[in-house]
Amino acid sequence: MSVVFAQLLAAAAMLLLGVGLRPAGLYSDIPHLYGRDALWRHPLPYVDYALEYPVGTGLAIWLAGFVPGGYGAYFAATAAVLVVAGFLTVWLGHRFDGANPWLLALSPALPLYVVLNWDLLAVLPAVAALLLFRCGRDGWGAGLLAAAVWIKLFPLVLVPLVVLDRALKRGWRAAFLIGGVFIGASVLINAPFALRVTPTGFELREGWLYFFRFHRDRPSEVNLWSIAEWFGVSLSVERINAYSAVLLVLGLGVVMGLLRHAATRGDGRTRDLVLPGTLAALGWWFFVNKSYSPQYSLWIAVLLALLAAPPALAVAFAGVDLAYFALSFIMLHLLWSGSPAAEWVYRQLLQPAMVVREAAILVVIVWAARRMLRGRPGDAPRAPAWRRSAIVPRASCLATDCCNLLEVACRPPQRYHQERPRRSACC
Repeated sequence: MSVVFAQLLAAAAMLLLGVGLRPAGLYSDIPHLYGRDALWRHPLPYVDYALEYPVGTGLAIWLAGFVPGGYGAYFAATAAVLVVAGFLTVWLGHRFDGANPWLLALSPALPLYVVLNWDLLAVLPAVAALLLFRCGRDGWGAGLLAAAVWIKLFPLVLVPLVVLDRALKRGWRAAFLIGGVFIGASVLINAPFALRVTPTGFELREGWLYFFRFHRDRPSEVNLWSIAEWFGVSLSVERINAYSAVLLVLGLGVVMGLLRHAATRGDGRTRDLVLPGTLAALGWWFFVNKSYSPQYSLWIAVLLALLAAPPALAVAFAGVDLAYFALSFIMLHLLWSGSPAAEWVYRQLLQPAMVVREAAILVVIVWAARRMLRGRPGDAPRAPAWRRSAIVPRASCLATDCCNLLEVACRPPQRYHQERPRRSACC
């Protein structure tokens, strides 16, 4: 049995385990929305009703509603799509030179979050976009990145990083290509649901705006901002929004500064700085955001695997995440059942677990930042091991392995940067 096959088999088992745990009582948002929004009637999200998710997730919810058979069939259809997305994510991880897919295939994040929410639908195109950016296929990468952003908003932090990376390594023309494709794809995805024609012209639909207003008005949950309550400081939602926005911008600025510094020294021009930068930026967003759902940890687990993080770091983060997941849903179960123990669990167990979780995210951010500055051999674009015995010169390259695997049209590869080595991961 090959290592790749064993990893994919382990990932499939973990994903199916996560699906099997839901009928046993483990919570999932998927069937909850089926009943809340009467999806068997096939209402069109953003047009017939407001939805607190981006357009990509709304489309997936709507399409699954056409599967006949009620709650069970709706959940099974959605679960099948999410399992395939998780399986393909692990498979794509093998195309990142130096990655360690075992860290994802055996991560408890797969069974815990595969059908808790729709995050894997966004993780797959985000990982594919990172792979295409690594291969220098920026147009296709920007299109897939737009799809990921409008399924779950988190990959938005990737946009400034990859634009800056391309501006430093390939010039502003490449950066403008990414920005233009991303904006164009975003308009195409959102316009049919965001705009409606009125006698006075176009206007934005309230159902589409609801996503932004819902998260603007959403109160703070168990996260960094809860610590203020311990010291008797009461912060309004508006102030938390303002503070978290400022901290997010400052953090992204630091990550972009580190990327620029790393790109102008040593082998920085030949290394993939976007991947560790994405982990640092995404981790910072999760750290300062006023809401933190447990499935956000899935994004960190995926990026740790793609970066082949030290197993001790990945295992430690997974352990902290598992403990927080268990405590958060124990507390919710007690709360829904009206148990007086819910308050004690929240104060004495869940809040300390939140502090440990926030500390673990900070550790991951620091590690990712150090990785940007120091790098490792696998960060440089080079041919995967199974291709090194049959490398052809770039001048005669007809297609790239990365693009063929993603079934996209290819052209003779352009320069990744002025000092690109003759043998790359894509040719």
